[in-house]
Amino acid sequence: MNIKILAYTALTLLTSACGGGGGSEDGSNKGKETEEVIVNQQGTIAISGALEFGANLEAKITDPDGITNISNATYQWQRNAVDIAGANSNSYTLTMADFNQVLNIKVTYVDDKGFSNSLTSLQTAKVPAIDFIGTLSIKGKAEQGQTLNVELLDDNGIDLNQAIFTWFTDDSVINGQTKQALTLTPELVGKTISVQVNYTDQHGFNDTLTALQTIAVAPSSEPLQHPIIYTTDSERSLMLEKIEKYDWAQNVFQHLKQTVDAKIAIHSANPEAIINAIPELASDSHGSGGADKAASLHQEVLATARNAATLYYLTRETKYAKYGADIFQAYIERLGPLSPQTTSISGDVFYDARAGYPALALTYDFLYHYLNSSGTKVYSKKKDTNIPFDNDLAQKAMTNMVGNVLQEYGKPDRHGRVVSNHPILTATGALYTILCIDDQDERNRLFEVFWETGTFHQSSFTKTILPIFGEQGIWPESLSYSFMGNISQILNIVDRIYPEMDVTQEYKNILEGNFLFDYLRSPNRIFVRFGDSKRYNDSTGQLYLYTLDIAKRKGYTELAQKAQLALKQASDAKGGQLPTLKESTFGTDHSLKLFWGQPLSEQLEGSIDFEKPTVIIEHAGVALQRNSVANNNVDYGLTGIIGGAHYVHSHATGISMELYGANYFMAANGGMPVSVADRKLPEHAEYFRLYAGNNTVVVNGTSHGKQPGSWTSNGYLWQDTSKNIAAEPAHLQDPINPNYSFATQRLDDTVNNAEQERTLGIIRTSEKTAFYFDMFRSRSLGDNKFHDYIYHNIGDETVISDHTGELSLTSTDRYDNDIDDPVGSPGWRFFEQEQVTAPTTSAVNIQFKLHHNQRSMNLFVPDGVEREYTYALAPATREAKNGYVKKKTQTIAIRQQGEAWERPFIAVLEPSTTYQSSVTSVTQLSQDGRVVGAKVVSNVNGNEIINYIINHDDPKATYNNNALGLSFTGRYAVVTDRGGDDVELYIGEGTQLQYGKHHASAGSSD
Repeated sequence: MNIKILAYTALTLLTSACGGGGGSEDGSNKGKETEEVIVNQQGTIAISGALEFGANLEAKITDPDGITNISNATYQWQRNAVDIAGANSNSYTLTMADFNQVLNIKVTYVDDKGFSNSLTSLQTAKVPAIDFIGTLSIKGKAEQGQTLNVELLDDNGIDLNQAIFTWFTDDSVINGQTKQALTLTPELVGKTISVQVNYTDQHGFNDTLTALQTIAVAPSSEPLQHPIIYTTDSERSLMLEKIEKYDWAQNVFQHLKQTVDAKIAIHSANPEAIINAIPELASDSHGSGGADKAASLHQEVLATARNAATLYYLTRETKYAKYGADIFQAYIERLGPLSPQTTSISGDVFYDARAGYPALALTYDFLYHYLNSSGTKVYSKKKDTNIPFDNDLAQKAMTNMVGNVLQEYGKPDRHGRVVSNHPILTATGALYTILCIDDQDERNRLFEVFWETGTFHQSSFTKTILPIFGEQGIWPESLSYSFMGNISQILNIVDRIYPEMDVTQEYKNILEGNFLFDYLRSPNRIFVRFGDSKRYNDSTGQLYLYTLDIAKRKGYTELAQKAQLALKQASDAKGGQLPTLKESTFGTDHSLKLFWGQPLSEQLEGSIDFEKPTVIIEHAGVALQRNSVANNNVDYGLTGIIGGAHYVHSHATGISMELYGANYFMAANGGMPVSVADRKLPEHAEYFRLYAGNNTVVVNGTSHGKQPGSWTSNGYLWQDTSKNIAAEPAHLQDPINPNYSFATQRLDDTVNNAEQERTLGIIRTSEKTAFYFDMFRSRSLGDNKFHDYIYHNIGDETVISDHTGELSLTSTDRYDNDIDDPVGSPGWRFFEQEQVTAPTTSAVNIQFKLHHNQRSMNLFVPDGVEREYTYALAPATREAKNGYVKKKTQTIAIRQQGEAWERPFIAVLEPSTTYQSSVTSVTQLSQDGRVVGAKVVSNVNGNEIINYIINHDDPKATYNNNALGLSFTGRYAVVTDRGGDDVELYIGEGTQLQYGKHHASAGSSD
């Protein structure tokens, strides 16, 4: 017994009482003349000893009549005047029962004169209590799924219901855990558990004790508890609460019911009707023709089974379980007897692993306990009757599906393929089925292959897939592929089930990267496009959903706040309307919004500025420039991108350009066709993916990509990456002046033995007027024969004119050729009805008219360099609106003989909501035979505005124009002269800018 405090108090107590004696009945001595009178003299009793726990108290009798035979005395110790059982000697040892109590003793004896005596002592003072140190220990198995209990002992006694427990993981408090027991959830795996208790014992002492569980929590040694993939049984009440409280959750719930309720009614009456409608399974998974269509047909069935299983989890209604179970049985009857090599649903594992296998695994996961309950029967198509469910057959089918995705029987490999997105797209098919394997050792082995080792078919996550994301945290592909929601989804699932791996902390850059896409929208909220990309694919909501769920669970406060703001802004942009949910073959399972969706905080404040002027996408070599206005940004805001690189689904374009204006993507990049089959058409492979299908510059008529290193076979798409060498503002920063911004991309082109630099600037002259400044420097490192500036614009009519009027055109076949590589680079054989102007050094204005709503793009080329302008029609612009997706694209090719570095291409491009342009003229600025910029004159609301734009290739170069009083040292600057003293100086990159009496230097606010 440990004692915290000892308080010693010595005291002696004396007490006396009366006893009886001899003599006659009336007390007289009659008849005894000389008889001695004997009187009983009172004795006393004394208690000695300290009043403290464990001390001995001793009672000592003193009697004047003597007490020689003390052994015949009887003793009885009392506590609060009540006899203490067994306390019958002249001594007594103080116990805990005496704390805060008083003691006394009663004694009877016969003295030496024969008198019988009975004495009772006075009561002692209260025996002081002592604060004993209690003992605290943690009992239970330190393993996921087990429960730890606190054993608390205190000799003073304790009411455990009044004790306050605080549980810790390592050094952090486990929020909400204040009871005596702690269930070890997945996120506690790998952590050391301790507990602290604060309590008041039954003697009023307040104590705080701490106990440590010295062994880290281990993963569960039991089979996984189903469901496990999306959610768990312990979370079911939370899901039901969401459905009850939030319209977005109710929307998902109703969608699930709408997809299955009518089919369940049919199935209940006639099971054969649904089961017999299931398409035949393919004989193997080797990519036979029609697999995409077969996958779609199977997914129509399997999605209903998955949704029914989900509804059973939520409602516990057996009609949903029976429907899902019967469809599940129909598939495992066919898949179970096969081998991993022969297992298939659609005929192509790429489709099965993305659609069929995940749906089957989720159905099994949600129905696992139902299926394995005693007496459960499922409909067997094979036997045309209900039969007992055979879990061994289900396990064999799951094993076959896992094996078919991992393909451990395939060729030797080290961690999988680098240049492919397939292992990401098929990852759910692998992971979900792995989590359905009952055998723990085999499940762990398969997960190790999936996560760490990898195979040729299914790349290692840690060694191959996740490291590819890089610092920006986005998958390096064309934009619409780059979302890759599968990654955040899998990180969330793995972290939920294997929290000891702490994968979300290690790869937090991916969660941060999920926000980058929203910066890549045009003013009408449609995405810019580079590579094989589709503008209208938008997975940002999905990414924010996953990010918020992870952040809330892991305590990433700032990330959670950011995800909530992004979700709120997305909802506000759509008017707050609930989305219409539709099933698709490879689309997101909508139930995830229910399982992982989080209510947005009502106290949510602030916003994310997704309209930053400069955005750099490093893997794609892309720089975005944006200029927004407060009113009617859709019509008057500008967004453009320049860049190019090799990545999965890239195009071979050099430094291409895309421009938005007047609510159109006027000048679009090549993009992607509607269907997978169309990707193989010559129009895509030999035009849109190549230089001529994009807005770029072709060197010597031969610019091309190469095959070695190309992401696709026979694509000839590998090119060097263009890099951002200058920008103001920098990536995601605020501008020094909202009217100006610029970015410069450089390409050291080893494929074409050339070097190129392209600068895209934006200059705003009023709330409704602004223009792009495009300067493209290009030269071959060998012979410089000629350069072609290729530009495409949607529209119905193109007018090419100079100061004398519209220029005459004559037919030409100069673009009816290629370099005779397998893809016909540079791709301009697809130009039609080519007509060319005579060579001219005059300034040229090219207007592209959109008859649909009288909008236009106005392109101005300054004077001074001899060029020829070819007009052509090219294949229709993909995803163009208002019917332009079906119209040939208006195209201009500007040919310049020799190099284009000292005499770069300059284009001023102004979108307009009418056929009128505020820009009236553009002339070149040059020095010592080098073109360094342009003078742009505009008429805005009757006022003349002159912009001098200077763009050097050397950040230390100086331009002097004495006639204008203009001097600039640096890379990029703009002077805006509105007349008089209304002058604005902007230095994008440089040290000093002088214009007349006006001067600015780097860092100044002039």
